[in-house]
Amino acid sequence: MSSTFLERYQEGFSEYPSDILSPIADPRNEFYGLHKSKTYGGKAVGDTSEPLNKYIWEGEYEPKTGSFSFWRRDLGKETKQTVFEGKKNILSIDFCFDQNMRAFISYEQNYESYYWHFNAEFSTYDEVKLENATRFPRCCLYTAMPYSIPDSDVILAYMRNNQLSFRVQRERFLKEYNLKYDQTKTMLWKFWFSKDDRVLLQWR
Repeated sequence: MSSTFLERYQEGFSEYPSDILSPIADPRNEFYGLHKSKTYGGKAVGDTSEPLNKYIWEGEYEPKTGSFSFWRRDLGKETKQTVFEGKKNILSIDFCFDQNMRAFISYEQNYESYYWHFNAEFSTYDEVKLENATRFPRCCLYTAMPYSIPDSDVILAYMRNNQLSFRVQRERFLKEYNLKYDQTKTMLWKFWFSKDDRVLLQWR
């Protein structure tokens, strides 16, 4: 039996025969383009008083303005919050919330990957570049239970030269784990969970 949290959720990355895998769970089972993303979250930014999987949130990048905004679906797009502006030429984007209901955003700009996260030390959002030409970064919050903040973590997955890899927040995204190599795959399309709660990465 796995002894550490990292080992436990790494088991979810194991490759299973396609005939026993459940379909990808909502809200990422819906079709949307590379400039949009959907995730579960709590009541409001910075508010962990309700489960972190209670509400569906949507995010969208606007190429003309270079801005990324997100909103709670049931409250409507008119309540959107803009995280950044002026970032042009973003090819793809993804977002989720961390354990404290702060936005975590991953994106590819000019064939390089970045993540945008809340820096608690300075109460600001900071941009961090992933080196060595990583592409199609995707993110999600792994948590076994809705309120299990100590046992939750943001996972950042991406591609590099047909190699699928990931990093984890609790290690400050400093260590890289390689999952699988396939010379026919060049793009990580979606990163989420299946309906039977397995970690699921869809690549093409």
